[in-house]
Formats: sequence, structure tokens, C-alpha cells
Amino acid sequence: MHRSTDLNTHPSVDVTVTALRVPAALIMIVACTVFVSSAMNGFVLDDQSIIVDNPMLRSLSDIPALFRSDYWEPTSRQGLYRPVTTTSYVIDYAIGAGSPLGYHVTNILLHGATSVLVLLVLARLTRHFGLAWTAALLFAVHPIHSEVVAGIAAGRPDLLATMFLLLALWCHIYLRGTAGRKSIVFHVAAAGAYLLAVLSKESAIVFPLAALLADIVYRPGEGETAPSASRSAHRRRSLSPYAAYLGVACLYGLLRTWALHSGPALPDPSPLDNPLVSLPAVLRTASALLIGIRYLGLLVWPARLSYDYSYAQLSPIDSVTDPRLLLALATLLLLVAGLWLSWRVSRLLFFAIAFYVVTFAIVSNVAVPIGTIMAERLTYLPSVGFILAVTILLRWPFRNRSRPAQLRWLMLVTLPIVVALSWRSADRSGDWASEESLFLHDVAVSPGSAKVRTNAGVAYSRLGWHEEALEQFAVAAEMGLTPLMYPTPYLGAVRSLYNLRRYSAAVGLYRELVQAGVRDPEIEAGLDRLRRDWRGPPP
Repeated sequence: MHRSTDLNTHPSVDVTVTALRVPAALIMIVACTVFVSSAMNGFVLDDQSIIVDNPMLRSLSDIPALFRSDYWEPTSRQGLYRPVTTTSYVIDYAIGAGSPLGYHVTNILLHGATSVLVLLVLARLTRHFGLAWTAALLFAVHPIHSEVVAGIAAGRPDLLATMFLLLALWCHIYLRGTAGRKSIVFHVAAAGAYLLAVLSKESAIVFPLAALLADIVYRPGEGETAPSASRSAHRRRSLSPYAAYLGVACLYGLLRTWALHSGPALPDPSPLDNPLVSLPAVLRTASALLIGIRYLGLLVWPARLSYDYSYAQLSPIDSVTDPRLLLALATLLLLVAGLWLSWRVSRLLFFAIAFYVVTFAIVSNVAVPIGTIMAERLTYLPSVGFILAVTILLRWPFRNRSRPAQLRWLMLVTLPIVVALSWRSADRSGDWASEESLFLHDVAVSPGSAKVRTNAGVAYSRLGWHEEALEQFAVAAEMGLTPLMYPTPYLGAVRSLYNLRRYSAAVGLYRELVQAGVRDPEIEAGLDRLRRDWRGPPP
């Protein structure tokens, strides 16, 4: 059977960096403008414990210490090693004196830079400006990236890791078409960017596989260095970058071991955050495949986004008799068939699908269980492959037309999509303005999550709406988590009862928590004051 090597009609045409200066500037402007409203957001979720309350992130002189510290220190040690990310927080603090504005502006600029790198990588890889421009534009405005851009601690690791990984990939692709000193420069730059990527977030370790996929697709164009006439010399030249990447991975492993020697080697996932960790490997993998369909659904239709999908928002496959096992198997077979068919049709389409699979697999709970069952931020890097695949398919009706005709067609088709996605991204960024706005908005999106319900209760409590808070805490407590497993909604209920002056109920509930092994010094101090000041019957 004949296999087409590409969907491109002119694979030898190259798009130079110089020619992309204006398009790159436009992509940067669009990416930053869409999310600019998030610059005025405050600190939310883990921002408080990781950034605001962390004394290690307030002086440039503390940066060396970050390279021998866990990401969560001094609060805890969870087996995460991200010194480049924490260093970026220190720089933000030095510039903005701890104001959330500086951190958010950095996130917006990093997203803009990453969107530009999507343009540069795809332009070099596809040699097709229309494909690269359209894909980069869709990436820049996609609402599923709202968590990464609008959330500081939630998104900064993915922003930095993706930016540096794409930079490494761009250098790797350029390396294939150069020789001599210029080749050495790109060689070193690719390895250096790879090191910065894995020091930003662990999932960037997959870069060599992404580079291998690029090697399968990329072909040197006119004026570029042709392969060496010597087969052995060509083989050495092809393998030398991977030797450098292996060295970077080993160096990262040594640095990580040195820094985390007294802590866990990897994060210990909690069943609250990731219910899949308690399942056998087969059921965990099957459940992860079904959740993968949810991710694709959000990439296609990002109407209902949430900051949390933990227990018990999603229902994993917990039995071999669950009929959804067949759906999981069908998903796997469709994935394999899609890769095979794309390989037969187009190298670029194969790269797009395989890039999504490779970069998503490590954070999907398929390879190993991770700290969360599902999170939108995990799609930031994989979405490059998804969006490229969509762009290639959108171009299909005009694949045999001239390139200007293809570009006009892509602009006509994608313009309304870009406008709609931009509006949704700006709207979603507003949900992240404060914890109260985020918690109260997303309780309607993830009503089955115990954490979302509890956080909604916390938000109501802060607003002084304690009856509404009690309702949310009660729903969370009824989801089957004991006080010892998840004490927050129970303790929140005690505080709300206290604020409503239902003192007997508050004391009674707290006694039950103490019997279950849960204590809270702040609540105990309040109850002690109540006993001292009480003027009626004992509470």
C-alpha cells in the first residue's frame, strides 16, 4: 500500500526565523491580551503555602538553597524537585515586593513566549507557515490553559517546563540541519534547555522521545547540511544529541537525589486527590484511559472548566465486571489505530498524535500514578500535538491548493473559533480573581468533589454566610471520607456552628472529632474561651 510521506505540497520550503518576526510578535500580543485580566488576580489555592508563607522565596541570596530543597519546603517534603520554578518566584518577589501582580504578569509573559515557541517549532518542523501560525494562534487562546496562566503555583511549573522543552526541541530540529561550530552551539543549547525544563517540572523528562518524533518527521531542506556520506559518521551525528540528553537526565537524577536524600523519591499520591492510586494496575490504567477521553472533550469543548476533579467527582473503574472496561479497551484500540493510520497518511499527523500521546502519558496515570486524578494544567504541553492535529485536519480540503489559498482557508475556518476561545479564556481567567470567586463558581462544575464542596464552604464562611457554609460542609462529609481521612469539612462545620452560636452542636461535633483522632488547637482555644465566658447552662 502506498504511503504518503506528508500532507505538505512543498516539503522543501522553509520558514526562516527572520520571516517570522512579525507573526511571532502578533502571537505574543494575542496570547498576552487574552489573559491580561488575570494580572489583577490575587493569590489562590497553593499560592499561599508555596509562595506567600515561604520565607525561602524572599531573597536572591537564598536561590542556591532552592537547588537543594524540596518544592514544598519548608511546609513539607513531597518528593518534588523544581528549583528553576522556585527561583522564578524569588525573582518575582525581588521585582514586585511580593505583590500578586508581578507573579501574574510573569505567567502571562511566559505563556506568550511559549506560544511564540509553538510557532517557531512548528514552522521549522512543518515548513508550512499556515499550519504553524494557525496552530500557535489556537494554542495562545485556548481556555484549557486558563489554569496554567491564571494560577501562579498551579501553572508556573508547567509554563516553564513547556517553554524550555519547546526551546530544546527547536534547537534539536535546527541541529539536524547544521554542521560545524553552529551545530555545537545548538547541541549545547538543546541540552541546556532540557536541563532547565526538568528542573522546572518532572514531566519534562520525556523530551528525548519528543525529539525522536521530530527526527522521524523532519527532513533537511534546501541549503541545509546533507547527511554525511559515511554511514557510521551519519549514525554518530544522529545519536550524539541523545547521548547529551541521557547525560542531562543522569545529571538531573543526581541533583534530585542529592537534594531530596532525606525525603520521598517521588510524591506519595493521596486517595483524596487521586482515587486511582488504590486500584490495581489494570483498573487504574483502564480508568485513566476513560479520563483521557474527558481531557479530549475539554480540548474540543472547553465550556465547563474546574480547578479540581478529585474524590469523588470522577467514577473510576473499580471492578473487572464494570462494562466500561470494554470502552477503555476500545479507546486503546482506537488510539493504536489512529497512530497506525496517521503513519500511513502523513508524517506530520503522526507526529501530532504521537506527541500528544507521549507527553500526556507520563501525567495521565497510565505509566505511573501521579498526585491528581485529573487537572487541566496537565494538558498544556500535550495540547501542542492535539492542536497541530486539528489544524492539519482543518487544512485537509485545501491540501492540494497553493499555500496562500491554504492560509486563507485556515484563517476563514479558525477565525470564529479563535474569537470564541478568546472570549472563553478571558471569562475563565476572571473566575481565578480570588479564592471566593473560584470556589463558588466551580462548585457548580464539580459538585461531586469533596474538596470543591469544602472549599465552597470555606468561601461562604469568609463571606459570613455560615448557613450556606454548613450545607457545603455537610455534602462533603456525606461523600464517605472519615474525619481522619479528610478533617477539613468537619472542622469547618464546627467553626460555622460556633459562628452561628450553636454552641452545643459545635462542642458535640468537636468531641466526636477528638474521639476519631482529629484535633485543632485554634478551635480548642475558641471553645476554652466559650467555657470561661459562658453565662448560661454549660454548652
